[in-house]
Amino acid sequence: TSEDGPNPQFRKKKRRPKTALVAAPVVAYVNSINEIKKLTKRTSEDPTVNFFKSILPDVKKLSEKRRRDFKSFVLEKLNSLLDEQEDDEVSEPSLSSHISN
Repeated sequence: TSEDGPNPQFRKKKRRPKTALVAAPVVAYVNSINEIKKLTKRTSEDPTVNFFKSILPDVKKLSEKRRRDFKSFVLEKLNSLLDEQEDDEVSEPSLSSHISN
């Protein structure tokens, strides 16, 4: 062996501290929890979401067949209301045509 330095075969490998191995996944987990909390807060403040959440207990009481009927009824009614709304929007004169006259 030479006196210039230690033999490379006997050098200890530098180990990353255990805290470094744990820190990155923990930070990622905490960040994901924070994002979920933000999304939950946004949806909990939405009156439409709150309405649908409020009827869930009653909907869950329905049998599967009645739940399908309920779903079909709601979708048909929603489609009808949207069609009416679109027709109203088309039939209403635009604001710009009133201004130009």
